[in-house]
Amino acid sequence: MGIISCTWKDTPAEAWASYDALEDLPSYNKETEMLESLEFNPEKIEAEYARKREKWYQALYEHDMGWCVDHQVWADLIIRMKTGKQWNFRDTGKIRE
Repeated sequence: MGIISCTWKDTPAEAWASYDALEDLPSYNKETEMLESLEFNPEKIEAEYARKREKWYQALYEHDMGWCVDHQVWADLIIRMKTGKQWNFRDTGKIRE
């Protein structure tokens, strides 16, 4: 006797649920209504998700103080430890005296 494991990591159960199952969950009303309004058309759905994704990134760029146009500000940080040593993200995470 053998056992075969076919597991998928990091996917919510809802990703595998049918539309009918999600329609019965009040917390998914917004998503199911969006699908209905877009007539379940894959191109329209993808365009809507792309619009929402762009809006999310725009908010990130405007409000995240750790993000600049050409690089992440956190990468330039040098963390000074209580021991007097420094941690530099740009320098491949090497600890210096």
